[in-house]
Amino acid sequence: MKFGIRKKIILSFFLVILIMCSVTIVFIRVFSSSYINSEANHILKREATEFAQILSDATLYDDNSLGLLKAKLNAKIYYFNYSMFILDERGRVIAGYNTDGIDATYSELNYIFENKIEENIGSQQIIIDDKEYSMYIKPVNNYITGQIIGYVAPFYSSQSLVSDEALITFFIFTICVAAVFSIVLGCLLTWPLTTNIYKLKKRAKLIAERKYDEYIPIKSNDEIKDLSNSIEEMVSSLKEYDLGQKTFLQNASHELRTPLMSIRGYVEGISDGVFDSETTCPEILTQVTRLESIVEKILYLSKIETANVMEFETMKLSDLYREVETRVKGLLQDSGKTLVIKDFKDNILNIDGDNFAVALTNIITNCTRYAKNNIVIETESSDNHVKITVYDDGPGIIPEELPHLFERFYRGKAGKHGLGLAISKAIVQSHGGTIAAYNKLNDKGEIIGAAFEINIPLTRQSRNGKQK
Repeated sequence: MKFGIRKKIILSFFLVILIMCSVTIVFIRVFSSSYINSEANHILKREATEFAQILSDATLYDDNSLGLLKAKLNAKIYYFNYSMFILDERGRVIAGYNTDGIDATYSELNYIFENKIEENIGSQQIIIDDKEYSMYIKPVNNYITGQIIGYVAPFYSSQSLVSDEALITFFIFTICVAAVFSIVLGCLLTWPLTTNIYKLKKRAKLIAERKYDEYIPIKSNDEIKDLSNSIEEMVSSLKEYDLGQKTFLQNASHELRTPLMSIRGYVEGISDGVFDSETTCPEILTQVTRLESIVEKILYLSKIETANVMEFETMKLSDLYREVETRVKGLLQDSGKTLVIKDFKDNILNIDGDNFAVALTNIITNCTRYAKNNIVIETESSDNHVKITVYDDGPGIIPEELPHLFERFYRGKAGKHGLGLAISKAIVQSHGGTIAAYNKLNDKGEIIGAAFEINIPLTRQSRNGKQK
């Protein structure tokens, strides 16, 4: 059976109270009895000493003296609630005060006290009529001769000092009240918490079923609300990802369908004798090459976006530009365009040189299609970042195309597959950088070319000059 959070919290409250009360009962049973007995013995000794002093001046316990003693003793007994026996020099009972609860005969008491006096004078535990008592026996000395003329023996019933049954009953009642209170308090405190958790659980199930738009509000102002906000942020990312995947599959299917249909048409034409195989095979090979290029770029983009394929290393900016120049040299010669790299500070970057060169190559390749004569690379450095701007002297970017320029399979008028700039964006973002495109303007506000701006963090330096 599932044991929910609400039940766990309520049970925790109950167990805390139960343990606290149980420990209290144990401590009281262990320590209270000895403490109260000690206090009782102290009172008994004090009272015995006082009355022994009174009797030392009496005329050997005559009736008048015992009467005065009884009057004073009754007031004491009323306040302290103890009992007392007056004994002669041999330990025989002369009188007893507040001894109604004792059913023993005087002969039985005499036997008990005679033995106790012989054993010890002072605090004692005695049993009378199967009941245990705390008693203090104090000798009474004649104030002139010092001779023992009797004894006083005040006593308490041990059961009257500490009533364990009453104490346990009281604590059981306390535990029951506390348990009810803890259950009510637990319900009140845990209801908002567990209700919101159940809502989050339901929301998670809806997300698993891809029902992103069925929002469940959370009324809270704590970590549960933060968790709910994080879940909603995750939902937004999942919706965007799902939409991107659907768009990607649709676009990929469209791009792959075109060369496949061409290949199919050529093959059927050759089979039907419509086309000559010698003249048609080069066309088929061209479409196969195009198909291979699309598949390779799709796989490359997917690998960058879904796997940690970057191998970061320290690299000089000059080495990066030299690698890029090597890659685009043939393309520039064929198109008659020139790559101009303006003077720059030769910073040290923490990048994947091969993949980052691909990002810049794709941007330069895109600029080559539209540039009139030149593609320019400008570099600006700050303490933490380096900004690389690639621009051309072409007609610029159509404003309607700017928001979609880095989308997969989005192609301009002279574009090929629509994957090059998407790959560049994925590579830059995997380096913790940003990329943006805009039109470069002159002083008159006229468009003089398209510009692509990349910002990436620099390699940090330790105080001793070593790279981190």
